[in-house]
Amino acid sequence: ANVGFQPGTGFNINSGLHCKLVEKNELGNTVNTFVTITDESVRDLYGGDSKVVMSISNVNPSSELPVNHYYALEATFTNSNGEIVTSTSDEVVITGLTTNINEVSSFPYEIYPNPSSDFISIKGKDGQDKPYTVSIYNTTGNLVKHINQTNLVNISDLAPGLYFINVNGNTSRFIKKQL
Repeated sequence: ANVGFQPGTGFNINSGLHCKLVEKNELGNTVNTFVTITDESVRDLYGGDSKVVMSISNVNPSSELPVNHYYALEATFTNSNGEIVTSTSDEVVITGLTTNINEVSSFPYEIYPNPSSDFISIKGKDGQDKPYTVSIYNTTGNLVKHINQTNLVNISDLAPGLYFINVNGNTSRFIKKQL
């Protein structure tokens, strides 16, 4: 997650940046905390961004939460004035996408070229070159493209970055590069 922080005019961060993935209920109250991580590298800074990596392998997809519950990312720090600053993200969607490196390595298709700037081709590792059902998700889990019966996908309309591709129920990653 990329977390921006601003401790206030003239103040710096007096603590690490504490980030939590939490489950909230319909009233916005935290009912469960799943992952907590602290970035100490931001101590004494006056503002900026922190890139934190959270393992969510034991977190259920958002679709499995109770009705009206959702995931959110909370970031907290203490500024040099002694004030505790907390910010909560909008809803964070967690899909059932595979992100584990070991699971991705068993992906039964070839995606090439990877990275690519315009088109990617899909071919079964068994040598079959047939039409597939393809869904592409961004890193926040939002569906950005869905195509039925294809083995060639135009990705020129996607912004550069990392994407997850699901082919006939199997998920892997690909990179859209800038021209």
